Amino acid sequence: RLCNLGVLLLSRFKHLGNLEDLELAVAYQRQALELAPESHPYRAFYHSNVGVSLWRLFDHLGEHRVLEQAIFHERLAVELTAVTHPDRPLRHCHLGMSLLSRFKCLGDPKDLEKSIANHRSSVELTPERHPNKSYALRKMGNAIMARFDHSGDKSDLKQAIDVLITAARESAHAPFDQLDAAKECAGWCTLNAAHVPRDTLFEAYQCVFNVLPQVVWPGYGLHRRFKELSTISDVV
Repeated sequence: RLCNLGVLLLSRFKHLGNLEDLELAVAYQRQALELAPESHPYRAFYHSNVGVSLWRLFDHLGEHRVLEQAIFHERLAVELTAVTHPDRPLRHCHLGMSLLSRFKCLGDPKDLEKSIANHRSSVELTPERHPNKSYALRKMGNAIMARFDHSGDKSDLKQAIDVLITAARESAHAPFDQLDAAKECAGWCTLNAAHVPRDTLFEAYQCVFNVLPQVVWPGYGLHRRFKELSTISDVV
């Protein structure tokens, strides 16, 4: 019950942005973890929830100690989850995101490499046509692009663009993740146009337009379609 309350408070924070909801989410999820014995079958789940909420808190406040706590819990969540467990890919992804955040704060290349490794594991463990596949690919592409920014190695630029295009074309029904991947890919291609073949640049923008009919599906109400179109006005 404490865990469920924490999850609900985190969801409300995502909608309303009230910091108190996020702090309470962390507190309740920590209590749920503390009350669970070491042998509890949901212990990895509790560690994951605490870690994700702490990462959100770091993202909101920018406090490094909060990020360290998030990484601690997310690493334990991965270690306590069997490789064949369906939640393992997403837990690798969360850990990869936190490690990338720490790299951006401290600049340690080891964190960047570990981030990419965790995102790669997330992609490899996510089945084909799974709704999370596009999301996992997109996050891996972002981590590889961060390495390109750091090192300037053009092979990383190419690899990141290839991964993001794959994410945008993923066949599972996850149009908003596909659109985010397509937008990020188009943006990176434009920013690095001097190093990107024209055909690749065209392909990146083509991915944006290909996914548009799913995002602004006529079955949605007018308000919903207008809202979604407004999020891509900068690309279109």
